[in-house]
Amino acid sequence: MPLTPEQCRAARGLLDWTQDELAEHAGVSRGTVRGFEAGHHVLRPDTGAAICGALETAGVVFLDADGRMGYGVRFGAATGMRRENGRASGIRRGEGASRMAGAMASAMLALRRASPASHFAIAAGLVLVAFALRVAIGGWEPGHAYVAFLPVIVFGTLLLRALPGLTAAVMGWALGVYFFVEPVRTLAVNDSGDLFVAVVFPAICACAVVGVEIVRSTIGNERSH
Repeated sequence: MPLTPEQCRAARGLLDWTQDELAEHAGVSRGTVRGFEAGHHVLRPDTGAAICGALETAGVVFLDADGRMGYGVRFGAATGMRRENGRASGIRRGEGASRMAGAMASAMLALRRASPASHFAIAAGLVLVAFALRVAIGGWEPGHAYVAFLPVIVFGTLLLRALPGLTAAVMGWALGVYFFVEPVRTLAVNDSGDLFVAVVFPAICACAVVGVEIVRSTIGNERSH
């Protein structure tokens, strides 16, 4: 049975969550939660799954109606609920794609709400991990200067947004040119082929960062309706 506005409000009450907090945990806009609970619109299937997943991850169990009682909510019997600072939180053990998605969305949200300095530090750390993998796999031999960096640039943008992603791109480009493009240990590029790649790589990174941001904005707009 789809989530009802009454169940949504009751589940928030059990967890002592505001509409803003539910929206953050579910990765949807506050307007989506407010409008649904007020009965102004129904939820898209993916949006409803995200909200249910966030609530179930926190320990809420949705009850179907039977001959004696209507739809309802309760805490799970084996969720190991605990109270911290007057707010209920819990971890429900088990498998389920919606619960896992809700937990991942909450973790990513918490990371995005960290300080900007933390975002840039994490982006730099991702680039250094990619650099270490490049050295471990290919040694210090010149060549394949940028292969290891592009995935972490895309991942960093997805995780941390555009500016940290662009910072990772600049770091990856500089490390690639300095250590793996001849003449090594310098940012000079003499070979025309290497120069072409050194110019194209930042352009590819910029396109990747913009593409990730466009996809993120599109998904956010769809969830808000």
